[in-house]
Amino acid sequence: MRWLSGLLTMVLFSCSVVFAHPEGHAGMVHLKFNNGKIHAHCKWQKGPAVGHDSVLQIEWKNGTNHNPVDPVGTVTVGLNPATSPSVQIKPVLDEQGQPVVGSFIAGPIEFPKEGEWKLNVTLKGPNDTPETETMDVKVPGSKNGGK
Repeated sequence: MRWLSGLLTMVLFSCSVVFAHPEGHAGMVHLKFNNGKIHAHCKWQKGPAVGHDSVLQIEWKNGTNHNPVDPVGTVTVGLNPATSPSVQIKPVLDEQGQPVVGSFIAGPIEFPKEGEWKLNVTLKGPNDTPETETMDVKVPGSKNGGK
């Protein structure tokens, strides 16, 4: 019986470690800024697609405990090479219309054609030094305009 208790404790501890910061982040791109002190979890809400506005959700997290945090400074998002208008970044609002800590929407992002793209996420901190992380984006082709 003691071995069962030990096994259960080990399983629960392992699960808490895995869920605290899963490396897989299913469907999510994990970017690290400021030497890992702040993370951006990026996931497509719409797209990526050709012929339609694509929308990226960015969840900013404390690099130590992964609690939501608002980034200090300004954030910009853009394609590399720059082929579309600047991307608007707006806070996600809760049911009362208040900003959700650390949660932002970037879009519309307009991909001019299918293929491999680079999407730059830049955090410009209070000292005005920009730090850019790049995510690879594969935009599939489509016979019906990217839908």
